[in-house]
Amino acid sequence: VYAAALDSLAYDGQTYQGLAILQMREGWNPFHSLLTPNVPPLTWLNHYPKAPWIWAAGIEAMFGNYQAGKATNLVLAIAAGAAVFSAASAVARAPIWACLLFGALAAANPVASVQMGEYYVDGQLGSLLTIMAAGALIWVKRQAPLALLMTCSAAFCLPNVKFTGLVYAALLASAVLSLCLLRRRGRIVGALPILACLLGTLGPGYSPYVTNVLSGHHIFHPVMGAQKIDILGAVTPVDFDGRSALARLALSLTSETANACPKCDPAQPKLPFVVRMSEIRGATIPDARMGGFGPLFSAALLLSVILLVMSIRAGAFSATLGISLAVLLGLVIVNPAGWWARYAPHLWLVPLTVAIFLHKAELGSVGRLVRVALLVVLVANAAFMAVIASGYAMYSTRKARAQVASLARTGPVYIADTIWAGTLQRLRDGGVTYQ
Repeated sequence: VYAAALDSLAYDGQTYQGLAILQMREGWNPFHSLLTPNVPPLTWLNHYPKAPWIWAAGIEAMFGNYQAGKATNLVLAIAAGAAVFSAASAVARAPIWACLLFGALAAANPVASVQMGEYYVDGQLGSLLTIMAAGALIWVKRQAPLALLMTCSAAFCLPNVKFTGLVYAALLASAVLSLCLLRRRGRIVGALPILACLLGTLGPGYSPYVTNVLSGHHIFHPVMGAQKIDILGAVTPVDFDGRSALARLALSLTSETANACPKCDPAQPKLPFVVRMSEIRGATIPDARMGGFGPLFSAALLLSVILLVMSIRAGAFSATLGISLAVLLGLVIVNPAGWWARYAPHLWLVPLTVAIFLHKAELGSVGRLVRVALLVVLVANAAFMAVIASGYAMYSTRKARAQVASLARTGPVYIADTIWAGTLQRLRDGGVTYQ
């Protein structure tokens, strides 16, 4: 119901994402054939992972509502919150109220919350990574069978959501196996997440991974290989020219929440704990290029570092916390485009992980104040992004549907040949006659 109440109005959802869903509804089977001609935007349909489109097409067919296909965003976000709730309870021994808070913060990952009403897939990627990471943590520490099932299920799905999902899932599954080998516990069973990732790649991921290789392309064609299409050059902020990947990440994290594309305003660096009025507009963008985790995320990172230093001095820093942070940060740094929040949504888990593991640490009165401040900042940041994004989505949907209703009364409408398949579906759903 929530998904159906909001129209997908961003570029991706109204163009190639929407086109893919509608093509499947009309009978296209990507395992049997490619769409022709094989040029953008059909190139993305032919060669990108397809699970979100398949899920959305199935939901759309079941309920007869094109917008309802976005329900997967909410379902996976809730599942991510439940996974972190379980990890906080089983591993960190947090009380129920704290588990609920940690789970809610995980579900409210700003990348997922700002895309909740859109046909983007980055929020789904972040939610599945959260599920896999939480399941892996519980499995390594408690050897719980359901946690292993949770880990393997996410590892199976991730390669089929996005190319980076395959990389992230393979690396995280390798980390799980490495830990099992070092601990000499569950060494054979610890290989199951890797097997699940492989099966997901070769099974439902046959198109595009296997078909790409069989046709002589790079496995990640068209974003890599001899026939690579540059999808970042035209959208990378000009402030990044000549900077390393780490410098770009640092600049993004310390800048205000904004789009900052080559044709937009340049990035505006700011101090932690500062929230600018312009960031209200930034929170309405489903793929903000700078400060994509929200205006207070840099403050959360700073407080996390302070807590970590205090925990080391107090002897409260654990190997489990260190390994968890190393894996999460490694999965961010491995992506040269990790500066863009939508490409590294799991960075949101770093301060949350610190809060979970140190929620009961004896750090003195100052440490307790810093710990409370971290939770307050995380809650305020998540609420800022979610409330503004959802409010803007409802406002935009009302305006868009009023416009469609007006066109339905005054039609017919004449439309040039267009790739805006999602827009045309909105017109059809609104009873607009067009040619």
